[in-house]
Amino acid sequence: MKAISNGIALVSAVLLLSISTVTPVHAIGGMGLRSATSDISRNIRKQVRQALRPTLTINKKAKLPIYGVAGNNSGRYMATLHKRSILVWDVQEGLMLSRIELQQKNPRSVAFSDNGEYLLVAESSGKLRQFPLFEEEGRFQDVKVADDVSTAIFSSRIKQWLVGTEKGKLIAIDPVSGNQTFSSAISKKAICCITALPTSEVAVATRSGEVQIVDVDKQGAFLDHWKVKSKINSLYWSSAEKKLVAVTSGRTHAFRPGSSEAEIFSASTGGMVAAGVSQGTLYWFDGNQLVAQSLDNGSLKKTDLAEDISDMTGGMSIADKLLLATGDDGLVYGFKPASKDLFLKWVVTKEGWTIVDQKGRFDGSAGGVKEIAWTAAGRSVGLDGFSSSYYEPGLLKKLIRLDSQYFVKPAKGIGDGIFFPPEVSLDVDDQSGTVDIEVVAEGKTDDGLKDISRLYLYHNGKRISQKFQTGHDIDNNKKQVTWQYRVPLVKGDNSFYASVSAWSEIRSKSDTVSLNTSGQATDDASNFVVSSIGINNYSSNGLLLNYSVADAKAVADKFTDEVGANKSRRIKSIILNDEARSFGIRKNLNKLKDLEPTDTAVLFLSGHGVAIDGHWYFLPQEATSLENSSHIKQIGISGAELAEVIISSPAQKILLAVDACQSGAVLNDFQTFTQRKTLQKLSEDTGVHILTATRADQLAPEYEILGHGLFTYTLLKGLDKRNGIYNADRWPEDNNLTVGELKKYVLRYAPLLARKLNERSLAATAQRGSDDLEVLITPAQLTSGTDFKLN
Repeated sequence: MKAISNGIALVSAVLLLSISTVTPVHAIGGMGLRSATSDISRNIRKQVRQALRPTLTINKKAKLPIYGVAGNNSGRYMATLHKRSILVWDVQEGLMLSRIELQQKNPRSVAFSDNGEYLLVAESSGKLRQFPLFEEEGRFQDVKVADDVSTAIFSSRIKQWLVGTEKGKLIAIDPVSGNQTFSSAISKKAICCITALPTSEVAVATRSGEVQIVDVDKQGAFLDHWKVKSKINSLYWSSAEKKLVAVTSGRTHAFRPGSSEAEIFSASTGGMVAAGVSQGTLYWFDGNQLVAQSLDNGSLKKTDLAEDISDMTGGMSIADKLLLATGDDGLVYGFKPASKDLFLKWVVTKEGWTIVDQKGRFDGSAGGVKEIAWTAAGRSVGLDGFSSSYYEPGLLKKLIRLDSQYFVKPAKGIGDGIFFPPEVSLDVDDQSGTVDIEVVAEGKTDDGLKDISRLYLYHNGKRISQKFQTGHDIDNNKKQVTWQYRVPLVKGDNSFYASVSAWSEIRSKSDTVSLNTSGQATDDASNFVVSSIGINNYSSNGLLLNYSVADAKAVADKFTDEVGANKSRRIKSIILNDEARSFGIRKNLNKLKDLEPTDTAVLFLSGHGVAIDGHWYFLPQEATSLENSSHIKQIGISGAELAEVIISSPAQKILLAVDACQSGAVLNDFQTFTQRKTLQKLSEDTGVHILTATRADQLAPEYEILGHGLFTYTLLKGLDKRNGIYNADRWPEDNNLTVGELKKYVLRYAPLLARKLNERSLAATAQRGSDDLEVLITPAQLTSGTDFKLN
């Protein structure tokens, strides 16, 4: 984490790239885009254009069936249960924190401790295991229980696991030591449900229909006992009504502690899934209806839903704010209590996750986003094609928080209708050493070409430079725009695809055309070039940093001396402080244009970065302010300028890492959002891998123990070796370190390290934060381009 003199934490942003080239339509031939599209527009306006209402589609092969869901008491963390794994999520930041592999299929029960630090898993064998989520090498710790475990929860009041067994025992277990602190035989029947009351009391239900309240602090003193005639499916505590609620098939039973009588309400709950209690009301889904039942008088209110979720397998409520239903189709449906509207779809795939709201705004990981598309009338556009107008970083947090501000405000929701971009075809003709490429964008009555703004053409995931363009043509009658390119091939595999953006900057993509030239690419004989820039001593004392210089030196040394050690020629340049003025940085960047296609280049920037008016700037040494927009625009190195340099470089493999910081005084939600959006746009414009590590809501102290920015420290740790293997080389561990593996390592360990450092800081200053410690660094990613090997 970068530090300034006042100790305020700064933002880190990292891009991990395999790069490409920009080809704007407006620079084609002798006619600019404005005149070209205005001619097309006049032609299209004579036609009737009809917006299409698309449906969200998911790649069936990518779906990861969900068999249950669990959350911690504050609603910060959630776990989705799968056949042989558990995925752990930071609900507030919309991030997947961990993937826990299981030895046995279908866990019986999963529970969080209050702050999400521990996860307790009851395996199908009845064995109880605890997983510490925020240890760097988290692994299961076996917890000794004599009987088979049937269910488990965490009690906030007594800070203990409460475990029910198949033989009717209630057991309390300390999560730190793993020792039993209490054990009592509640019944001769298996315990099916446990819920904690605000005191030390615990409510327990058995499969035979018994309901009991037990005081754990008083060593299992029985306070209340009730009996119902049906099997109990779920048990809840309603704080608003101070009632215990047991749900059976067809009835709701409400018990008030101290009373021997139960209130029995007819409920028709046979199809119930995803029940939850909020503000004195019990909610559940039944087919295509959301049912709300008052726990005061038992009255029912049913609301028809647009979605039929009758095949859901279960669900839960989170912190009285969110009602979730999960299904084996890999979806989590989210509703707000007392609302008929579906307000989110949370899609879990084998490679990642995506969250989509009612308007079509979305957030997600690269692997998850690529498996989802909007489809209508036989046409389909991938979700990432909507990123310019609908991508909202941190979406899940904003959906749950009632006071959230959305920065993406589409003119209308996707469900109300969209105009698809033109269809794109790609023809590649091998000319022995070069290829002739023709790209055709063809409009129809329903979509047309009037909004076309740009062509994107890629070679091996990297954007092709406009200098290779040989011609273009616009045919108003056929509603077609055609581009021609002549591009040199590289040895080995050559893949090409094209994309065109149109209405609301939605992008369509052609099929990929692949060629293979004779011979293999000679990576070992190529150059390995590292350019590293770090600035501590800015012109203004208010901008001074402590660790950017150390970051730049360490990254340059690590890549040249270790990662690129097998290359025939290694070139290292380090530019620090006064040398890193705007002229010096630009001169260094321009050297990338002299590389060969087989070269690998690493560019690292460490210093201040600011997002202004939808553009991101890296600040050179002469910067004197983070708030003077005109000054920053005049001297700053913009994302567009970086994109142009990257696109112009012939090198096929480029890694750009940016650890860019902002002062806490100017950092807010909008700055964080804008920075992530602009860096994501840089990813689209160049065809790159992008990883951003951003600061969470609260300020973070300076951690001198690292000697580096927190993100850079994590990046360097991923490049360290253990037993001859890079730490980040684990997906799979095959002695081939790729950009994708380095990204995964940073995504996993930057938040964990930040949390540990925060805990240490709180302990050292004798402060006690909330039970739910914030994750200070929350990496997120969107990816384009082709993965490549670094070593």
